[in-house]
Amino acid sequence: MISRSLFLLPTVASGLFLTSAHAVTIYTIGSDNSFYSFDSAAPGTVTQVGAAGAAAGYVDVDIYGANGALYAISGSGAGSQINRTTGASSGGWKPNTNPITGLVTTFDFNPVADRVRVISNGGASNYRLQPDFASAPQTVTTPGAVTVDGGFSFTSSSAIARPGVNVMGAAYTNPGNNPSSTILYTLSSDGFLNSHTTPAGTFGNGVAVSPFGLGFTPTGSGFDIDPTGTGYALANVGGVTNLYMIDLTTGIGTLQGALGNTPGLTFNGLAAVPEPSTALLGLLGGLALLRRRRM
Repeated sequence: MISRSLFLLPTVASGLFLTSAHAVTIYTIGSDNSFYSFDSAAPGTVTQVGAAGAAAGYVDVDIYGANGALYAISGSGAGSQINRTTGASSGGWKPNTNPITGLVTTFDFNPVADRVRVISNGGASNYRLQPDFASAPQTVTTPGAVTVDGGFSFTSSSAIARPGVNVMGAAYTNPGNNPSSTILYTLSSDGFLNSHTTPAGTFGNGVAVSPFGLGFTPTGSGFDIDPTGTGYALANVGGVTNLYMIDLTTGIGTLQGALGNTPGLTFNGLAAVPEPSTALLGLLGGLALLRRRRM
């Protein structure tokens, strides 16, 4: 999901690194108002999917786990489904109650509540939106309805307050079809990966997982979590957009490479889609774990 600034820990010990053992397809938005995609194992090759047009004003992208559709959100909070082959937009949602204030920073689908988490003003404004669709067992009573939730605040792992911190990106775990649980993670302006777990929905209780330690420019960034529990981030470093994998347990970010063949472009927003072989391996791994637990 989009982030105006990200912080990642440089690579310091190969034994701690994530690798590109499983690949995902990444979707993002270029500064030329076009959608792009690339393989996480080969970020040097970026493909233009299609033009969105400047009038759309899209700032972030995400995958709706129930059907695998790609959605984009504008700075005003309106959402559209995006054709992953042509970039054409259709359907989506438009906020019709409690107008969203300020510029949307990031959004993500909550796979348990089947609602859209929309964050603006760097986390000072935080909303729960009913899209025009839902998957069983959830339902939509008022399409476009917006519920105002509490703003974000953050503490250290030792419960020390961190004032003046903004949300730069947000993503939920288990972004599949009707999972039983999910955890919201955020990337914050003071350089931390944060978890929001206790109690669920308490956005004023973002606890630092780990500092990344390396500051990035405030444009060309994104954050998402794939169904295997791996985080991905884009960050603009010296005018070059880099892809990182993030270990949600340690907060360590590992450089996967720079986005190539796109001179002069920066990118905002990130949506991670597992490739078929990766999804199958994840399913087999989960079944093996379940079998062991039953034995």
